[in-house]
Amino acid sequence: MKPLNFALIGAGRFGKHYIRLLKTNKKARLAAVCTKTNESLREISNTLPKNTIKTNDVDFVLKNQKIDCAIIATPLSTHYELALKTIKEGKHVLLEKPMVQTLPQAKKLSTAIKKSGVTFMVGHQYVYNDYINYIKAANEKNFFGQPKFFIAEHLYFGKTRNGVSCFWDAGTHQLSVLLYLFNPGKITSVSGQSIDISGLGFDNFTAATITFENNLAASLLVSSLSPHKTRKFAIIGDSGSAFFDDCAQKQKLELFKNAFPKTIKQFGKKIFAAKKIQSIKPKINENEPLKNQLEHFIYCVKNKKMPKTGIDESIVVTKWLQEISRKIKLPAKKVF
Repeated sequence: MKPLNFALIGAGRFGKHYIRLLKTNKKARLAAVCTKTNESLREISNTLPKNTIKTNDVDFVLKNQKIDCAIIATPLSTHYELALKTIKEGKHVLLEKPMVQTLPQAKKLSTAIKKSGVTFMVGHQYVYNDYINYIKAANEKNFFGQPKFFIAEHLYFGKTRNGVSCFWDAGTHQLSVLLYLFNPGKITSVSGQSIDISGLGFDNFTAATITFENNLAASLLVSSLSPHKTRKFAIIGDSGSAFFDDCAQKQKLELFKNAFPKTIKQFGKKIFAAKKIQSIKPKINENEPLKNQLEHFIYCVKNKKMPKTGIDESIVVTKWLQEISRKIKLPAKKVF
């Protein structure tokens, strides 16, 4: 089967990773790159394969009948219009996260996708992380019993993507993992706070506590002002728990059996009593999550399969992002 011809729309900080991966994937060919300015094209020109179309004209790319798929890695404010235009041209779409800015936009994309029949996927790359998939397999074997708590931290230093709040940028990872692992249903309560330290109208710090209709509780912490990079997930169930540290150099994932305390009576009073914890340190052959994500997209296009992070799942993530953000609105002025 011939390689799929890809167009990359947007070749900035994140788009450059797709150039690297497409160059080495035998099932794909980087046929075109479209950027906003000629300066951007000049910056990446020496990294592109020969015969790659280089242009600032997105319509020229999308109307090219030889292009099968488009990866959209542009600012969030452009996602909806570009994705809709690409779908209407009959191209398969891999759209970087966050998908769109509002739930109505997400629903309009869904209608267009189902009408056109193209493959559509959002780049929730942690869903394609080998450690997260190990956790999912453990959960499907009832390792955790009833999941009780999901605790996540995503801290980094630097600006978020253009026009994206810290929570919509980093919290998207946390919520997509939460949905993928547990599918916990509707949100029943939200509390927390977002803080705009910079005064630019976007949060630099958000902490949120969320409960879902299946009684799972989640604690999410994101910040773009941490000097130390942190990517952590903890899962606590009534029969097993897990701790994942994506920044760890050696053991990234550890599972624990019997970590949840049991209630006993002591001197006529109920207390929590710890059990004997069993630690499991699995050895996992880890591939780059973005590579796994791209390969999954190619597989779905070639085999007409629904991606793991398709439109239906991404609508749920968008709905959660919007609902949580509305409940913990930014203060009118910066705090500091």
